[in-house]
Amino acid sequence: MTARTTVLVDVDGVVGALANIEEPLPHWPESSWRVEFVKEVLGPPVRYSTHVVDGLLRISQMPGVTMVWCTSWTDLAPGRLADAIGVGEDWDYVPERRRDGQRGGHFWKARAAQQFFVLSDRVVWIDDDIDYMRTFLEQEGAADEWAWMDDRVLTVCPPSRTGLTAEHFAIIEAFLTR
Repeated sequence: MTARTTVLVDVDGVVGALANIEEPLPHWPESSWRVEFVKEVLGPPVRYSTHVVDGLLRISQMPGVTMVWCTSWTDLAPGRLADAIGVGEDWDYVPERRRDGQRGGHFWKARAAQQFFVLSDRVVWIDDDIDYMRTFLEQEGAADEWAWMDDRVLTVCPPSRTGLTAEHFAIIEAFLTR
């Protein structure tokens, strides 16, 4: 039986590299880089590699995998971004759930990952802020908030400047095929 796996995907710093538009990023071929200005998004344009799109498509087609946008883009990810980059239009998204007085900017994503962990056999959580969140909780003496994670959870935290690399996709695909 194929394991039910939810793959949570962030946008900024994961799909889109946050490096300066003119800065060379040699981890993907230069000819693969694209820049999209996404309507209704006030932030900078999305700089992404077609290799990232191909990798996400490959993962989405693996047996038992459900892809979900877990990003502050919320409904704009499947609604606008997906159309611009060519992946994720049919993926669900997690509505952003920040609370007043919350300790950090992206901890709602950790709560979402935990909820999908309960509903799935495995979870792959891809977000460039995971290491920041983990460090913050350790410094606050609240590292036990992540105690629910075990070997059925793969966290992938690419550098924001580069986004996903071939090495990240190899790690994810190895996890999904084990």
